[in-house]
Amino acid sequence: MARKNSSEHHQSQADAIVVGTGVAGLAAAETLARVGLQVILLEARDRIGGRLWTSRTGDGHPVELGAEFIHGMPPAMFRRIAAARLRTREVTGDMWRVEDGCWSRFDRKFGEQEEILSKMPERGRDLSFAAYLKRRSPPVPAELRPYLMEYISGFHAADPKKISVHSLAQGERASEEIDGDRQFRLPGGYGMLVEAMRARLPAGRVRLQLQTDVEKIAWGRGEVRVTARNGGQKKEFRARCAVVTLPLGVLKANEVEFDPPIKSKRGALRKLEMGPVIRIALHFRDRFWAKLRPPGAKNLGRLGFIFSREKWFPTWWTQWHDPVPILTGWAAGHRGRQLSGRDPEFVLARALESLGRVFGFSPQHLRSQLMAYFVHDWQSDPFSRGGYSYAVAGGNGAFRELARPLKGTLFFAGEATEFNGHNGTVNGAMDSGQRAAQEVLSELQRRKIMPSEKQRTAARRNIKKAAAAARRKRTVAHLPKSTRTALGKQGAKAARRKRAA
Repeated sequence: MARKNSSEHHQSQADAIVVGTGVAGLAAAETLARVGLQVILLEARDRIGGRLWTSRTGDGHPVELGAEFIHGMPPAMFRRIAAARLRTREVTGDMWRVEDGCWSRFDRKFGEQEEILSKMPERGRDLSFAAYLKRRSPPVPAELRPYLMEYISGFHAADPKKISVHSLAQGERASEEIDGDRQFRLPGGYGMLVEAMRARLPAGRVRLQLQTDVEKIAWGRGEVRVTARNGGQKKEFRARCAVVTLPLGVLKANEVEFDPPIKSKRGALRKLEMGPVIRIALHFRDRFWAKLRPPGAKNLGRLGFIFSREKWFPTWWTQWHDPVPILTGWAAGHRGRQLSGRDPEFVLARALESLGRVFGFSPQHLRSQLMAYFVHDWQSDPFSRGGYSYAVAGGNGAFRELARPLKGTLFFAGEATEFNGHNGTVNGAMDSGQRAAQEVLSELQRRKIMPSEKQRTAARRNIKKAAAAARRKRTVAHLPKSTRTALGKQGAKAARRKRAA
């Protein structure tokens, strides 16, 4: 039987394996590697970022295909943004409601919605949002109920007849703690933050494998074997533990086999759902809407958001502070589901129909002004299987259940494991990655596998000394193999020179 060469065998082993390179996986990998652990980072796609995906227009303007907004001012997120020297821009502009061709400012209705949402209970019997509206005392005004149902379906990508009121109340409270009524964008796109996180992965400590589709995770106490497929070839990776950041939709679809099965997670998976989302960005020749004066609106120059009751795309937003002529359409919940699996041209046609009715133009006219469009079906994407998570009635504790480690070996991260009210957000995913990494470190320290702080400091000092000596002698071939390995590429090159000699 053919034997693997020693270098390939060495590369397939590590202290920890992280599955997935969304912000949860990137945060976990960085945290583990910065204390000296060797990490293998596996990603099925040909890119990093997961459900953060920034495309570009022909003139280079960023267009988000996934998450776009920063909700509130989460401290950890803003620290990372500051460390990467990136800028944020607060989302402002006017909000409008369009019904039967008539425009009205939405600010008052939005305030009334917020007042009702802020009084949802976190305790007592958990109900679905729809059931809560029916039983609420005092009753919700009849004219507000459709707006509230649309909000739950659109913002949370959830079925109002399913989503847990307790989870919504916890989310409202968590949002309030970080000024969640404010929203921000990264002018360069979320892709800039993703690349900044990649750049922070310690060289020589993290081995990133793209286009590596994990098929099986075999695990037992203190040992993990991950089988994946890369370019038609099977590969096996081994480690003491693994951080699994697979999206909820992928876990629910059993896309990855666990051996033994993770039976203790089945209850949590039944209580959590993946909200369907389709978004489309339309790049026009100019900002034609700024010149319009539709009934009820004297000036759309500061147009920020449009809310309607359109069948396909009820919500639209601009980037009014930017001169770029892009309108983004949002279809979530049941609307996202009815668009899933459709051809992109079908989605575009429905978007133009919806937008045409909002502005009073024919779809043909809008198409004639269109330069490009951008759309991605996250439900049909086998590596996401949906937009983001929500809990069904009675399932608010499922986020914590899904996050709970198994036998000190399997650890779980991702937005669906964030149990403090920030599920479904980028900052929630990021925080979950750091939380899972800290759980790994605590377990390794408990097993006395992790080196002490004194030992880690001494190791870093010795590596720096060796690097300085190598620079003076312009070679590291004379150094011990362990030190060359720690020095990364320089050590490997020197080793090859030594073998050649």
